[in-house]
Amino acid sequence: VGLSAIEIGKIMGANVIAVARGDSKCSAARTKGADLVIDGGIQDIRKKLGPSFGVDVIYDPIGGDEFKSLLSLANPEARILPIGFASGRIPEIPANIVMVKNVTVIGFYIGTYRHFKTHVLTNCFRRLIDMCSRNIINPHISHIFRLDQANEALAVLRERKSTGKVVIRVAKR
Repeated sequence: VGLSAIEIGKIMGANVIAVARGDSKCSAARTKGADLVIDGGIQDIRKKLGPSFGVDVIYDPIGGDEFKSLLSLANPEARILPIGFASGRIPEIPANIVMVKNVTVIGFYIGTYRHFKTHVLTNCFRRLIDMCSRNIINPHISHIFRLDQANEALAVLRERKSTGKVVIRVAKR
């Protein structure tokens, strides 16, 4: 989801700062157009950006302790989208910081839209498919497996070795 966020952020005119771990993931973020890439495995984002740096939108698929670090970088009236918890830990959101900075935390879970606003989900997918068909966005596929290699594909995901989508090809080619 990070590479897609970079690509969509650039389409919308954002100055995109990506945080990834490891050379291959940082390289993929640069290739997708991130303006600045920070290796979160060896660099502290707050130290790298400095105390006066602020951001307007934060897209956080990691959660855990990283959420608090990102929140400290939020400009007044920033928007924060926690969209996952890849760290394995759900962040605690300090209401005092949210209040003092007038920050909006926007919860988002795509599955919810299937039940109460299916038209939103349908319209979003139509827009994404249109952008893809016109080569405005290009989902990054890092691995392709045959169906009989499904366990290997799952291992790549479990071990966090992918830098994009992992595809299981069902049909023979």
